[in-house]
Amino acid sequence: MISVEGGDRRLVLSGHRAGQTPGYADWSPDGSRIAVLRGTPCTRSFLCNASLYVFSLSSGTQERIAHGVLGLSPPAWAPNGRLIAFAGETGGLFVVSPNGDSQRQITGGFGAWPAWSPDGRSIAFTLLGKKTRTYTVGLDGRDRQLLLAGDSAAVSWSHDGKRIAFTRGSYSGDLYTADGDGRHATRITRDRRDETLPDWQPQP
Repeated sequence: MISVEGGDRRLVLSGHRAGQTPGYADWSPDGSRIAVLRGTPCTRSFLCNASLYVFSLSSGTQERIAHGVLGLSPPAWAPNGRLIAFAGETGGLFVVSPNGDSQRQITGGFGAWPAWSPDGRSIAFTLLGKKTRTYTVGLDGRDRQLLLAGDSAAVSWSHDGKRIAFTRGSYSGDLYTADGDGRHATRITRDRRDETLPDWQPQP
């Protein structure tokens, strides 16, 4: 970790123990904790046998709150900080409290890349398969709706919920934006590199 102004770096996570290599991570909304995957590297960007941990910046301690986590999909904090969404290694989308209590599955299928809507009422996720699709679902597992078709993945909501950014093309391809309901998609990049996991600039 390093300040945006530069200066000394602070090591917050390391992988010195077997099976503890850190992977994808997400900041808590208040910036006090980090949800992070730890596991055994399978490829350059994929962990096997991954678990979900919560790391406290103030105490320097971490706690494992879930196991059997899909190692190619980042966890996602709810906007109010009360839940963390993650994808299961053998399928399903789950939410769990930061202390590990109240874990529950909210949808089936081989899902990935959960992203909370700004109001915290629904989660966008990508259902992987021969025809990759992105859906939204309520926290009770109901009201699942198609958001994006056409091999689209890795949604990121704008802060007001009116726009989304996402990638299209073999899980990671070019970057697109669209309205919050998935309509009026606009292609942003056209190159040979794979764009993935887009994120919106924070509000000033």
